[in-house]
Amino acid sequence: MKKSLLTVLALGGFLSASAQLVEVAGVEKVALPEGVRVVQAVLSPDGSNAVITTGNGIAMLNLATAQALPISENGSISNLQFTADGSKVMFRESSVDANHRRFTAVKTFNAANGAVATVAEPSRAVQGMGFTGADAVAVNAGKAKAKRLSDVEPQAVLPVLSINRGDLCVTAAGKTTVLNPLGDKANSYLWPSLSPDGKRICFYAVGCGAYTCNLDGSDLKSLGMLRAPRWLDNNIVVAMDDKDNGYVTVESAVIAVKADGSVNQRLTTADQVALFPSTATADYDTGFCAENVDADSLGIALNLNLRNACRSKEFKKEFTDFVILN
Repeated sequence: MKKSLLTVLALGGFLSASAQLVEVAGVEKVALPEGVRVVQAVLSPDGSNAVITTGNGIAMLNLATAQALPISENGSISNLQFTADGSKVMFRESSVDANHRRFTAVKTFNAANGAVATVAEPSRAVQGMGFTGADAVAVNAGKAKAKRLSDVEPQAVLPVLSINRGDLCVTAAGKTTVLNPLGDKANSYLWPSLSPDGKRICFYAVGCGAYTCNLDGSDLKSLGMLRAPRWLDNNIVVAMDDKDNGYVTVESAVIAVKADGSVNQRLTTADQVALFPSTATADYDTGFCAENVDADSLGIALNLNLRNACRSKEFKKEFTDFVILN
């Protein structure tokens, strides 16, 4: 199935302006394994794989072959991280003890051989995780625990973002700092995302909307009342504009927004209930993982031409992106 998605829609009262940040060239179905029902997904950096939730834990889906490799029956894609080359995944795995208390461990998964290794033992205080340099880092009760990865090319040394009891936290050089970019306006933060160059954060503040800021919380920019923001590149964020009836989501669109909040663009059509965007940022490829409460399980790929007006010369490349509809 192919469908042209060239229309740019302005959302009334949403932001100050609407323009074409991304050219949507088409939509096509992505094959899924027989019987698999995808609830949510996270794309690998190059867009060749996605970690999916299947109802039986999480699995690595090869988008070219539609083969799914199980990762963990009790795994979660919350805050899931890929290495820059996509060869390893870091994920949370839950367990319950004899007293019915829930614990969370942090583990890595090797996409080449399926090997699983533990970064942090089960705990009740896991805040976040990330790959930095040659290490897999888990932040637990404000303290960083690193596991050296001997079989992965070292990547950039980046800060690790986390949420602790609603607080937005940044861990760098082994030290965790609590940010409060909105002051008294917000007391709970969700969905932190680090820009590809590691210099800025996007996040959602409960009741306030999506924002970007520097690593110290300065230079705060509002993106509007959007949820689950993710960086597309260093200058554009994608997020969802969702509405519910008090029980279920009845409509939702994936929106691209300039990082300073000045320009926005709707990327999905009105007949798609598109939730929880995910991006593949390698070489500026991008993708969206979403779910559709009104459709059977299927996958949709957006074919995009990325036009980044912030560059000194126009960058334009066609590639295939990914949307999971549930």
